[in-house]
Amino acid sequence: MRGENLGHAYLYETDEEFPDGEWGYLYWDALEYLKNQGVEHIIIAFPQITADSVLNLVELPNQIAKEIGYRNWLYIDDPDFKTYPDTGHPFADYWGIWVERECPVPDNPGQTLECCFEMGGCADGRPYPPPRLAPLYKARNDLDPSLAYDVSEFGHLGYDPDNGQPDPDKPVQSQYNGTWAIWSPPDAGPTYWSVTGQACNQLR
Repeated sequence: MRGENLGHAYLYETDEEFPDGEWGYLYWDALEYLKNQGVEHIIIAFPQITADSVLNLVELPNQIAKEIGYRNWLYIDDPDFKTYPDTGHPFADYWGIWVERECPVPDNPGQTLECCFEMGGCADGRPYPPPRLAPLYKARNDLDPSLAYDVSEFGHLGYDPDNGQPDPDKPVQSQYNGTWAIWSPPDAGPTYWSVTGQACNQLR
C-alpha cells in the first residue's frame, strides 16, 4: 500500500521499473483485480503493524473504503463504540480530512465556496473531485482539496460517473459487493507484552 506515496525500493535499486507479477500491483489495482475476479471477501493485512495505532485503526480503513466502500465493511452492522466513541466505526466523510475545505467559485475571482467531497458531484453543481488549486506546473501541497476523496457507501472502483449518480443503498455498475476487513494485530495490552517479553528473555 505504501507504494501509493513512497514508492517501492525496487524502483531505486534497478532501472526504475516497477516489479512485475504479484508484487507489481499498487493497492487500488490489487483491489480492482480481486473485485474483477469475483472475490467475495477481502482481508487486508499490513504486516508492519504489531500493535494498534491510528494507521490500522483509521487510516487504512479509510484508504480501502474510498476504493471499495464502507457499507461492505464486515463489521458495519456491529458498531464498536469502545474503539470508536460516538460513531462505532472509523470512517470519515472524505479522506484525507486535513485538506483545505474552501474552493474558488468559477468565474468569480476571490470568492470561495465549501468544496464538494461527494462522489458524483454535489446537487448545486459543485464538481467532484474538487478542482486542483495549484497550477499544473507547480506541485500541489498536502492541503490541496483535489487530494481528498469521498469515502462512499460502495467506493470508487467500478463506478462510472457517466452512468449517473451512485446509489447509497446498493452497489451500482460494477462496484464491489462483497465484504472486507483488516487483519487485527496483537494489541498493546498486558497479555501481548507478557508474551513478547518472555520470548525476548528466552532469546537472551
